[in-house]
Amino acid sequence: MVLRLVAFLVTFVFAGVGGVLFAGIQLLGAPAAVSAPLYVLSAGLLIGMLYYLVPNVRQHWRDVLPGTLFSTVVFVAAGTAYYLFLRLIPEESTFYTTVGAFTFVMVLLQMMNMMVLVGGVLNAVLQRRKYGRVTEKNDTSEFLRAWARAEKRFKKPD
Repeated sequence: MVLRLVAFLVTFVFAGVGGVLFAGIQLLGAPAAVSAPLYVLSAGLLIGMLYYLVPNVRQHWRDVLPGTLFSTVVFVAAGTAYYLFLRLIPEESTFYTTVGAFTFVMVLLQMMNMMVLVGGVLNAVLQRRKYGRVTEKNDTSEFLRAWARAEKRFKKPD
């Protein structure tokens, strides 16, 4: 139960950090030649950190690279498809613009969700194939020990 809560909070924090990063890149007003690689790099970094920190498995950074690369490529392809979709819709078509854009966003979000899951499964399969046995972090994780200490410190006495 605690690990699920921690995984949710870490994911929530990464989503916020990603939003701030992407908004910061947008506010810089840099040309596309500069901002596009920054988007791809920051998306890949966030996805890689998500794959490294959230699973309850001991792993190296190189073990999360295949899933990170796969997910980043799909993320960039999905974003490009959405951009092209919005550019191809005629501007005078209000109904199709509104309904189509909303439907496409829902499909895009579902595809990105599946992208994160498939990248995680890819990492897990390759790691199991490489090492044979996967070691859990359990309570030996430094993050979980710090969480337990903070929980004890802020727990209200009964």
